[in-house]
Amino acid sequence: MLNDFFWSCIGYYNHANTQCRGTQKFYTQDIGLMHKANVFELKLSNAELSQSFTPKNIQITVVDRVRQHLKVENSDVLCPIHHVPMVLREKCNHSDVVIDMFYLQCPHFGCQQLVKLKSAAQIAAFLHSKEGRGIL
Repeated sequence: MLNDFFWSCIGYYNHANTQCRGTQKFYTQDIGLMHKANVFELKLSNAELSQSFTPKNIQITVVDRVRQHLKVENSDVLCPIHHVPMVLREKCNHSDVVIDMFYLQCPHFGCQQLVKLKSAAQIAAFLHSKEGRGIL
């Protein structure tokens, strides 16, 4: 359900007096920002989606599918500074935790802009945008 999602500052500024801690409600129109897809997984509650994503065989299949898109541009997510498609990357040290393996990064040398794929819903939206189907 959409009520399970919200926007949150990532605390980019780590100075004690400037660290952002704000949150905002996630609205229906914000789904378009999640790869502009009608993603089935976004209709599930966070608990339902997490439970569906728990089996190891599903996670292995999802990782294999996502890895097929490494170093590929994603035109649905643009760098907010350079306005170019972000590129899918895999973290070097992810401890085999699927929701901490992948991120989108600006291809410009030295640009620090990135979008972490930190939830089953984000991974589902990414796969849906690339393959026409999510994780389930």
